[in-house]
Amino acid sequence: MSFVHVVIALVFVLDGYWWRSADRRLRPLRRATLWRALLAAFVIGQALLLGTRLIPPAWSRSINEHLPRVLIAGQYLWHLAVLPVCVFAGLAVEGVQAVVEKLRSPRVKKQASLVSNPMVPSPPALLTRRQWLGAAAAAVPPLMLAGTTVASFNQLGGYRLRSFDLKIPNLPPKLNGVTIAHLSDFHAGQFMTRAMMAEIVDRVNGLRPDLVLVTGDLIDYALVDLPPALDALRRLRPKYGMKDGLAMCMGNHDCFQNRFTFKAESAAAGFPVLANSARTIEVAGYPVQLMAVDWCMTDTFTDDALCRTSQLRDPKAFPILLAHHPHAFDQADRLGFPLTLSGHTHGGQIMFNERIGVGALKFRYLTGLYRKPSGSQLVVSNGIGNWFPLRINAPAEVLKLTLRSG
Repeated sequence: MSFVHVVIALVFVLDGYWWRSADRRLRPLRRATLWRALLAAFVIGQALLLGTRLIPPAWSRSINEHLPRVLIAGQYLWHLAVLPVCVFAGLAVEGVQAVVEKLRSPRVKKQASLVSNPMVPSPPALLTRRQWLGAAAAAVPPLMLAGTTVASFNQLGGYRLRSFDLKIPNLPPKLNGVTIAHLSDFHAGQFMTRAMMAEIVDRVNGLRPDLVLVTGDLIDYALVDLPPALDALRRLRPKYGMKDGLAMCMGNHDCFQNRFTFKAESAAAGFPVLANSARTIEVAGYPVQLMAVDWCMTDTFTDDALCRTSQLRDPKAFPILLAHHPHAFDQADRLGFPLTLSGHTHGGQIMFNERIGVGALKFRYLTGLYRKPSGSQLVVSNGIGNWFPLRINAPAEVLKLTLRSG
């Protein structure tokens, strides 16, 4: 059983737990049968959508192509955000209530026993305040899901253009003014369609870049999405042509099904992946060495791979390093790389501000430009696509980089 299957099994457990909890809260309501039936339909529908992750990826992709994208987005948001937050918040509230109940005075307990005395008339069969609150709590998660789904659906396909002038010490004069379109994290698949990729390509071509460099995660998961992604890359028009002017490295999502098949199919289509390898081209009459480190699971493995790759350095060429994970920057600086391009972070994905959010818990380098005292620089792209359909304060983007003598 893979890690993905274990996670899906745990999510099914959360679905069942929330269903039982919400169903119990709905029972005292008028027309309880109707509300409970709607709840059951909602949970079963979400479980069926999640279940498509357990079948072969090609079949799952075929099913999802016939479903509205809003349903797919809702399933991701429900199982990866709304459901876990609501379940754990509910457990915390129940824990607090249990403590409060234990601390209640004997007087309150005595009053409760008087109410249960058969000699005392029973009050009308009205919902108590706690029952009303419980029923309202059962409605909160679906309402949260509706709000986040609408927000995410309005974001899909949108992106910004961000430009950086990179003042690089000892930049060869001939490379002053060279432009790079930096693309990352396409995640071609259910949230990045052919039409979206075509619009992005047209926008990039309008920048008239000298080079187009792609820093991983061309596909989201399934290899069936690789051919349309490669077709989109084929329409790019860097000044120095497709053979010399475009390069890409591997990302973690490119490896999910089979990294070797990804590399083989990309090479067969005319887009060989740089993986612990290098390629030297001539730009503005000066040699530029495009280098890339393969995707590795840990920082230690990445550092080791980068050490091996650095041995390919051409001392006569200006090197540009592609590394999907931005943590490679520390080792790149130690090895003397002047410029590193990365992605992977999605700008933090869910951020409250520039420093506080989900991404800040995982990454040392989150978005934009970073400099070391040595002069080594890193540019981290927020990415142009999505595996998770909601971004907060981390917009998708295309980067235009201009090399400057500094």
